[in-house]
Amino acid sequence: MDEATRLRVRSALSSWLTVLLVVSFAIGTAGVWATYTAHVDSGTETVERQTTAWTATGSFDHSATVTRDNPLYPVGTTLTNRSTFFRTVTPVLDGRFTVATPGIDGNASIALSTALLVESTDEETTYWSDSRPLNAVTATSADEPASVAFSVNTSEVADRIAAIEEEVGTAPGETTVAVVVDVEIQRSTTGGATSRLSFSSRLPIALNGDTYTVSGPGRIEEPVQRTVSERVEREYGPIRSIGGPAALVVGLVGIGALGYVAGRERPALTDTERARLEYLNDRSEFDQWIVSVRLPPDARDRPTAEAGSLADLVNLAIDTDNAVLEEPDGDAFHVVSDEYRYTYRAPRPRPTGRVSDRRIRVSSPRSCRERSTAVARPPTTEPRPPVTTQSSTDTRVTETRDETTPRRDTNRTRSPLQTPCLQRRTAIAKKAAPTGTRATDYESD
Repeated sequence: MDEATRLRVRSALSSWLTVLLVVSFAIGTAGVWATYTAHVDSGTETVERQTTAWTATGSFDHSATVTRDNPLYPVGTTLTNRSTFFRTVTPVLDGRFTVATPGIDGNASIALSTALLVESTDEETTYWSDSRPLNAVTATSADEPASVAFSVNTSEVADRIAAIEEEVGTAPGETTVAVVVDVEIQRSTTGGATSRLSFSSRLPIALNGDTYTVSGPGRIEEPVQRTVSERVEREYGPIRSIGGPAALVVGLVGIGALGYVAGRERPALTDTERARLEYLNDRSEFDQWIVSVRLPPDARDRPTAEAGSLADLVNLAIDTDNAVLEEPDGDAFHVVSDEYRYTYRAPRPRPTGRVSDRRIRVSSPRSCRERSTAVARPPTTEPRPPVTTQSSTDTRVTETRDETTPRRDTNRTRSPLQTPCLQRRTAIAKKAAPTGTRATDYESD
């Protein structure tokens, strides 16, 4: 990330820090609530579901008795549950529909009624219909299956169809014959609850010349549904079960990161950094107006005027029809006119390390001090002769020093053993110092 982007990010964070903290706290709070409700205490809810109270079952049985002499079956033979019968030998179809209600409790009544339905229809239209009742029964107990019997003379049905078509004409649809059974079951309990079930079932009969075909529907099941309410543990989808912990983590990370930034007194920009950011923005915006040129000496001798910003200098260059000249080895920008040199110096970038004004004291290793002491020359204590000076009036003045006062030889040279020790101390101090500490900030014992 370059310097300008880094400063822009810090400036945006400084402006939106409070908003970001509030948003992170809201996300974390929502994550805590979603995580708790989805994984710790999901609670219960009341749900309604459909269940089967009892079921009514029904089925058809059919047969035909031989009524005419023929070489295949003796007269009086009963043919049971066959699919095809000869109309000339067994013209009458006998049938029975039986219904049972297993699992039903309480009082129940079962009403069964049958009818012969002849009609001409196609997929969309019923052209004519003729229905005649056959038989009806009512059973007052549900303990035993209830049944109703019926008989259909297929020869008479064929004659009936021919008579209708002769009177009304042949319809474009298909003529069908079926025995229709209507079932109605009513159940009541001692508590006053009542349930009712009604359904119909058909036994199709197809007349094909001298034969007719019976196609039974098989076993019929009609359930009675009831609604029950029960409390179950609440279930949540992935939005809450997975999104809750994710939101909690995002909120905590956001609060922690923003708190860390705020604790370091960042990302607020200093005045120098704001000026540096303004310069970088202007430098990027007005790049086409800036040329890298080294000024000649005579241009530097002209009177100088300072511009407040790079944008001001560029505006001046535009107004005077000049270019902005950037020094290749620095952050100075110039606009040179006939009489003046207008200058703007960009703020220096912030050093990567923190400059410290404290002085670092590095103690010399004992071996260095011992060797330095052993080699160093002791103070001089021998008597020294008086020093005589002569003034401008040729008067002699005699200066006498205390012969017993030790003096230090200020012009002595460092011992060869002392030089490596000093180098070692300097290297240790530079290594321990923060980036940006001046070399003059070091002192040793």
